[in-house]
Amino acid sequence: MSSVTLHGSICKLRRAAKYMSPGRDLTWLAEIAKDLALVARPRSKFDRIVMCEVLVEAGLTLINEAETSST
Repeated sequence: MSSVTLHGSICKLRRAAKYMSPGRDLTWLAEIAKDLALVARPRSKFDRIVMCEVLVEAGLTLINEAETSST
């Protein structure tokens, strides 16, 4: 599990616990979330880059399929 995912999950858990039991002291969970926020490092998303030629080819293929469909 990535550090960003772990931080987000702890924050959501604290928020849900706060709604289920408003009087309960959850400062310890908030402290854990703060500590995780300090070490959270997002993963690089450069592997998601798609070249424009690939996008154009996909678009032209979709147009061709739409024109030849019998719907």
